[in-house]
Amino acid sequence: MSNYPEEFISPAPKESPEEHNQRFAEGKITEQEIKEYWLDPSKPFFEYELPSKLEDAESGIKLKVWGLTEDISGRLLSAVKESWASEYDYEAMKKTLEKFFAQKQLHHPLLSNTEYYVATDANDKPIAITGIYTVDIQGVAGFATRKDLDPSRHFMVARIAWTAVSKQMQGKGVAGSLIDWVENMSKHRGAKFIQAEIDDAPTESNMVQRYERHGYTSGFDIKDYFGPGRDLHTYYINLAEEKDAVSSPVPNEKISINNKEEILDIARRNYSPARFEEFISCLNLFLQQEEGQTAIRRPHSFILRDANGKIESFAIFVTGDVYQNMMSNYWYALNKKIDGSEERLLNSMKAFSLSKNKKILFVSREGADSDLTQAGFKKPSPGIPETYVAGDPTQFILYTKRFSP
Repeated sequence: MSNYPEEFISPAPKESPEEHNQRFAEGKITEQEIKEYWLDPSKPFFEYELPSKLEDAESGIKLKVWGLTEDISGRLLSAVKESWASEYDYEAMKKTLEKFFAQKQLHHPLLSNTEYYVATDANDKPIAITGIYTVDIQGVAGFATRKDLDPSRHFMVARIAWTAVSKQMQGKGVAGSLIDWVENMSKHRGAKFIQAEIDDAPTESNMVQRYERHGYTSGFDIKDYFGPGRDLHTYYINLAEEKDAVSSPVPNEKISINNKEEILDIARRNYSPARFEEFISCLNLFLQQEEGQTAIRRPHSFILRDANGKIESFAIFVTGDVYQNMMSNYWYALNKKIDGSEERLLNSMKAFSLSKNKKILFVSREGADSDLTQAGFKKPSPGIPETYVAGDPTQFILYTKRFSP
């Protein structure tokens, strides 16, 4: 099923090379064109000229945008290494790019489906990187799952990936122009929202100002995030402060194809019809993942059984190298007719996170959930501290922009 507008999936009409380049520079690119480009990203995706900020300059800065390849990666990393305020940020980006290349060799949809693009000068010297990705396991439509979901009921959310500019080119408008392009490309691919993750460190103040000037708002509760009238609500708990979780047993049975039907039966009784459709798509994606494969985001799950051996509840999590101290839970459901099932599930979720050495447990839900707040979870406004590294006081903040119809 694919109900996305025809212009997102159909070949472009006949056009001159100049018109073709201009259209790509404006982000008006079809899915088929993107797929074809990534089969051979050895040539520039498009070229453009950035106006010079110097009044006496005769011309602007000519830039080329390429798909990130392993041939370019080493030179790109060298160019942007000094752009980061901390060694951790640089190393986290480097690890992400390594896993990006590993993912591309797997040839099947992942939990986080990513494209990275590099800007070079006229002499092909790398000067900046940006990217776009979707977290398909979350439930909103993404690059891998939107083919299964009606876009009038299930909204697509795109995210800005690692963005950095070499020291020599900072202050010339390079980052802003690349983010403008990512926004336009997201909108023309059908995204209803675009998000950017950032922390509140002083070194990030320029990017925060940029996002706020361009219509982004901070916060984690987002109206109509999953679809019309279907809001995102998020919660987190600092498990370093939760003593009770340590004594709870750590579940070791996982979700598999063998218990899929029973998992679906529990999910059907917990989720709204639209959310259940998203869960089916996400569960199918989850079951494609292989144990131990190298990827940007890695899946985890467990199930709990009742006294009769039937599945009582389940939970699905995601971890990644960037969020070194955080585990994200995107799905859980339970048999509410069994006394104590919710308490056992939430305590097991806490214990499971601690078993992975993650002290921050982050939960996203369709609609508000008072049971989570009663269990010690908090609203992450304005952000979540200690997410990137344990003891790091900077707060993980999500900036979101909604595209107009």
